[in-house]
Amino acid sequence: MGDATIDWAISIDQKYPLEFEQRLKAEAHACWHKGGVLLLRDLIERAVARQLGSSISSPHICPSADYWKIGREPGIHNLRLHHTYNLLCRVPGAAEQWRMDQFLGIRFAAVHPQQYDMEGAGPLSAIVIEDAALGGAGEIQPQAVLNMLDDHESPVVIMKLGGSSLKRELWSNLLEKRLGDVNPKTGLSESGLAKKLVIVMKADSLRDAGAEISRDLSWERSAQDILAEIQRNAALKSLKRCRRIVITFGPTGALIIDNDFEDRRYTLVFDKELMEGSWSWKNEKSGRMFGYSQLLVAELVARLVDCSIRNSTGGEGYPAIFNRSLVDGSKHALVEMRRVHELGFARDGEKLEFPVSALEPPGANGECVIEVANVKSPMVLDPPPTETWSFLQQELDGNDPYDLARKIVYGGAEELRNVPTAQFGHLQTADRREIEGLRSLRRLITDYWDAAEADRNLDKKGGVSPRSIAVFGSPGDGKSFAVRQVVSWLREERGERPLDPLEFNLSQFESSTDLYAAFHLVRDRFLDGEIPLVFWDEFDTPLMGLPLGWIRYFLAPMYEGTFQQAQVIHPIGRAIFIFAGGVYGSFDEFVERTSVPSFDGSKAPDFISRLSGYLDIVSPNPQRGKLIDEPHRIIHRALLLHKLLLGANIRSRQDVDSDVVRAFLEIPMYRHGARSMRAIIEMSRLHRGGRFSRSALPPPTQLNLHVDAEEFLRLARHEHLAELDL
Repeated sequence: MGDATIDWAISIDQKYPLEFEQRLKAEAHACWHKGGVLLLRDLIERAVARQLGSSISSPHICPSADYWKIGREPGIHNLRLHHTYNLLCRVPGAAEQWRMDQFLGIRFAAVHPQQYDMEGAGPLSAIVIEDAALGGAGEIQPQAVLNMLDDHESPVVIMKLGGSSLKRELWSNLLEKRLGDVNPKTGLSESGLAKKLVIVMKADSLRDAGAEISRDLSWERSAQDILAEIQRNAALKSLKRCRRIVITFGPTGALIIDNDFEDRRYTLVFDKELMEGSWSWKNEKSGRMFGYSQLLVAELVARLVDCSIRNSTGGEGYPAIFNRSLVDGSKHALVEMRRVHELGFARDGEKLEFPVSALEPPGANGECVIEVANVKSPMVLDPPPTETWSFLQQELDGNDPYDLARKIVYGGAEELRNVPTAQFGHLQTADRREIEGLRSLRRLITDYWDAAEADRNLDKKGGVSPRSIAVFGSPGDGKSFAVRQVVSWLREERGERPLDPLEFNLSQFESSTDLYAAFHLVRDRFLDGEIPLVFWDEFDTPLMGLPLGWIRYFLAPMYEGTFQQAQVIHPIGRAIFIFAGGVYGSFDEFVERTSVPSFDGSKAPDFISRLSGYLDIVSPNPQRGKLIDEPHRIIHRALLLHKLLLGANIRSRQDVDSDVVRAFLEIPMYRHGARSMRAIIEMSRLHRGGRFSRSALPPPTQLNLHVDAEEFLRLARHEHLAELDL
């Protein structure tokens, strides 16, 4: 039962909007699709049939099948249904594949639905309620839902809620009249309905309800944000009473909250490389699809009905079986969401059809890799604790990090199970903080580019300032490399030509005159129609003995977009300023060390206030001198070494000796960070078709430039000597 819609689609074979003279030349068609609970019924029927065969009758839609029957043509003036209006466009490069380009609006139903009539429906396996909170007269009536639940003992109730559903009469009635009292020890409702109710919501619906949930930073942060918001946000307090909640992030993930255990299980089903925002940015440029959350509900219904039938008597293991049904249904739903997007609407005669019948059978996931991991319950404190939990840390706890690192050197990030990763060009990382930093950097840059495209008149008038981002890390750790990879990846994804960055090393400048000359070069690039990417390397070096002496010259350019030379003020225009430090290993270190009295004249606070963001680069060197205390550093080394070996045409386990890998992973310190790792490989005597063995390593005099040569060679001989001892 729930909100029924007819989705009207206008398809046009050219990109919209059209120029005036094109409008009488563009061919257009109109058709309709089932939406809301009407689409959900078809998806449930298909999912249940695949899961159980013919043992379950077709789903029944309330108030009655006859009431919802829409015939061959539903009629645009049918007042009992909601009507939505969409614009579909052809997918570029596809002959008859269409996706939604624009949502144009909705017309609400004007006739109240009749009372629900389930006479003759027989025993129920599940009751599914879709409350999209659309509004208007066509809404499902709270008392009718309560009557339905009173009249039928259902083994499971799945309720899909919209953004404002938590404030509506239906949900409050359900809480007050059917979920029962709350157990003071657990904080959960104890009624029979509460124990078999599953709530399904979108992450965006929680945001609409007032939840502060990060978007597209890291899976760890998004999952823990949701758990914390349900505990502390007054707008979501009613969800605290629910035992099982599934939060969907669309085709990239779902968080399963299962409180029907003493230890309260929180499980994330997710794509290890893409999040909700990055999926949309990458895949929806050629149009969008709808029905993602209905697909999830359908798959959950099929598996929960199967679970209830096979375990009709309940039993001690029932909660675990129920939980596994939620996880399995979510995994397969993610695969089907991606398939729906890939297929788009297909033309059937004069009509474009939602691809229900073309979806893959269960288990056919193609190249899609869906991971499953447990989420640690967050500490709900204000302010939140500084310690950052991660799936990588969880995977390494109690395990040998070197064993996993060796596998990664040979097999790459695919060896990381249940751990999110991020890749931008040739840069790949599994470190949560670096992932969040890189994705923040991507957002800062794309937002700036998009703003420039949206308001070119502002650029012509002046008054725009550069976007300023600071990058911190030890010398040689690849600060400029990381930014270059992000920017080049973004340009490629946007179909734009690569940028040729401007690079200036402030440690080589002698006076402000050199800096003014650099500003003029930046300004010339902008006047040529480009938004230049500018690296200010070693911005934190002193000037004439004054710590951070250069940054005072950047304050006006960063804030006002101008610089003053003699008595003339010059506008710089749009630019992306990347300040790469050479002294401080992290932003926190920069803030801490520049807040002492000796830096009072450095203008460091003013500089920090003008930054739009910052990025900390993970070093292959440990902070405390012992790698075993920071196992994520070993994994970072392994990913980096894997990429470096691929660059040297070393592509398999047979091409590199395990004792050489051991030395690279276990050496305590690289003198020049990642740059030293690259240099050792480049100095090694590697021949096409040969192995990277100990004999290929450079001599100790060369190794000493980058590592402790004696220690490195000792580590490289360790396994060989151990075999001789045996």
